Amino acid sequence: MQDQIDDIIRENKIHRFLLELQHTKCLERKEHVKQILNSLQYNFKNINEGKNKMDELQKEMCDSALKKSWARLSHDQRNDRINEFVNRTIKDKNIKNMMLDKFIDMLENGELKNNYVIYDKEIGSIESIELPVKKPSKSSKPSKTSKK
Repeated sequence: MQDQIDDIIRENKIHRFLLELQHTKCLERKEHVKQILNSLQYNFKNINEGKNKMDELQKEMCDSALKKSWARLSHDQRNDRINEFVNRTIKDKNIKNMMLDKFIDMLENGELKNNYVIYDKEIGSIESIELPVKKPSKSSKPSKTSKK
């Protein structure tokens, strides 16, 4: 949080000095403001580059964590991958929500078996979810009551 506050303060200073640079007539002051701006922007660039590198590293670590078999993913990772799969493959919002709820329910209840999920561990993504088709149960025929 403090870093964000520092960034806002730094951006505000840069903005103020840029405005001063535009409106100042004194050449000495313009040179001095340019030096200040260069130092502020240099520090700002270094901070942003460091943050970008950290973000890239974190994304790479998350991606590599997902590049293992479906059975080895944590519950949260499975949940995330199901969410990503449904959002990627289903366009209709109502169907998307219904399917997401169903898959998450199945995951929570242990009904989504490992062999139902076709997972590409090279890219860390679900290719498909193949649920077995339930055949209608053959219930016993209703007994005919005979009237005598």
